[in-house]
Amino acid sequence: MKVQPRDGSVLTTQLYFPGESKNRSDSLFRKELLVRTAKNAGWLAGRFDFVVG
Repeated sequence: MKVQPRDGSVLTTQLYFPGESKNRSDSLFRKELLVRTAKNAGWLAGRFDFVVG
């Protein structure tokens, strides 16, 4: 994932889905990078809020 605030530096990071077995073996995994998920009308929706300055 890449995000960039107006007139700011690019932030490049990886996001993770909860419950994925490979999260445990990923040396870069951080729980702060988990996407929040919820089922909505039969679909799986995901959300992650970026705060950049």
